Amino acid sequence: MGALPIQYIVLWHVARTLSMRVVIDSNVICKDFLLTGTPSRVFFNGLAVTGHSLYVPQLVIDEVTNKYSERLAIYQTKIDKEIKSIERLTTQTLFSPISNNRRQEMAHKYREVLRNRLSKAEATIVKYPTVSHRTTVRRSLSRKAPFDTAGTGYRDYLIWITIIKLAQQKKDPIAFITADKHFADKEFNLHEDLEADLIKNDLEPNSVALVKSLEEFLEQHMKPRMRKEEYILKRLSAGPYRGIDLEAIILEQMVDFVGGVQLDPLDIGFPEEFESPTISLVKDVSNIEVKNVLQLPSKELLVEIEADAVFEFDVFIFKSDLYAWETRWDLHVHDDDWNEAYAYASASEEVHLMLQVTIVLFDSGKATSMGLVSVRTKHTV
Repeated sequence: MGALPIQYIVLWHVARTLSMRVVIDSNVICKDFLLTGTPSRVFFNGLAVTGHSLYVPQLVIDEVTNKYSERLAIYQTKIDKEIKSIERLTTQTLFSPISNNRRQEMAHKYREVLRNRLSKAEATIVKYPTVSHRTTVRRSLSRKAPFDTAGTGYRDYLIWITIIKLAQQKKDPIAFITADKHFADKEFNLHEDLEADLIKNDLEPNSVALVKSLEEFLEQHMKPRMRKEEYILKRLSAGPYRGIDLEAIILEQMVDFVGGVQLDPLDIGFPEEFESPTISLVKDVSNIEVKNVLQLPSKELLVEIEADAVFEFDVFIFKSDLYAWETRWDLHVHDDDWNEAYAYASASEEVHLMLQVTIVLFDSGKATSMGLVSVRTKHTV
């Protein structure tokens, strides 16, 4: 567990009586491949002081690595396409920085990075379960969860068998973090077919709890057990404190962390014709309200903020809609012939945002991560 301040040692002993074994699904890691985003940082920090333990099926590591390679393949295709366009324009021969062999090397390296990250968190890597083909086929034909109505769900079934095996080893409850609806009922509680499996295996139906996101697990099972820094909250609410200037952090560093994140145009006050809006510039920040400050074992602070901000967003608009919207909106058109269908432009809008920032105290106020919790318009479209 490593050396911890005395207050965290006390918290750890209290948390031992409330500890859970946490199993994470592939979709949790695929949302943040390098596990460096704010929810991931808080989660891995929180394991050290809340008494929870992390279990990752080998199947998940294999699937995530494959998804990572597939993501690289998508980018590789996009790069190759743009290189072809440049070659046609310049008549020069160019070479892609990502070949098939290079992509495989990058995926292999990613697997090592992921395993090292999990090792630092003292995660237990769980081997593939032993289950007969006959049992699996019968389950698929019965269309019981986690199989869907078409009988698809082999990988989900293997993860579920893994969880049952874990539940049989100890009495500590299990939290299964997944966004996969095949495990859930309409209210996103554990599906009744899976509860029946637990009972069949002499386990309590509540021995496995379904949690649909890492953020939800943090809110329910980690953040309430972390130390709240009331004094620092008050000081930050009054203005810059010990080198931490929240306004400057948002203005100067936010795009580095969330630039390129795609938002819903209707959430930020744009018409639906403004497709794929992404933050490209933070023009102004006001009405900053510090909602919570938590101390992490890594000596970072988790600061939860609400604020108003004026962002510039990059958007894509159908060429046929461009003229109409240029006359109704303050658009800056960067390329009216981005591709066969779209023009590329930018527009500004004032929004209300909630975000989480991790900051190292006494380190020039530099943010180590920043994540948007929500962004909503302040105006009616």
